[in-house]
Amino acid sequence: MNRRFFTALTLLLVLGVAALPAFTSEKEPALKVGFVNVERVIDEYKKTKDIWSQLEKEDEALREVFRQKLAAWRMERANLRNLDPGTLEYARQARDLQLAKTKLEADRNARVLEVRTRLKEHLQQVYREVLQIVEGIARQRGMVAVFQVSDPDQISDLKDNVLANILVRSTVWHRQEADITNEVIDLLNR
Repeated sequence: MNRRFFTALTLLLVLGVAALPAFTSEKEPALKVGFVNVERVIDEYKKTKDIWSQLEKEDEALREVFRQKLAAWRMERANLRNLDPGTLEYARQARDLQLAKTKLEADRNARVLEVRTRLKEHLQQVYREVLQIVEGIARQRGMVAVFQVSDPDQISDLKDNVLANILVRSTVWHRQEADITNEVIDLLNR
């Protein structure tokens, strides 16, 4: 009987102590959070559109130069057929053609690398700007965190791509009024 009494008393004390904070503390204020679709911000940022346009123009001009050099190379290769394969002249021109082809490929690869580097640098700069704008909005509104969201309507015809999109999404749902994407885009494009 003594044991039951102490067990019951201990249980009442534990339950009473556990319930005490619910009656004595004030309600914690709700934490404010925001959401931003960074991919959409970058796509709709005027600087991004300008650099894409510039890179596309440069790329098309370089493609035309490459097409012309390739056409000249093909003509030289066609001229090689007129030579006797066993001659020194044939061997010299065949070597020169191979060197020219290698140089064309190296030039093209260097250009691709240059474009990728410029694009990477641009995206890094844009992302820094996005972070600054997001931080300013968050501080102004008293938010404790801003989470990245993605477009829920990204549709893919491949199961693996759909699963990858699902796994990459950091937020499953959020209230639309907490989304600051449009405000970030407006501030960046001023």
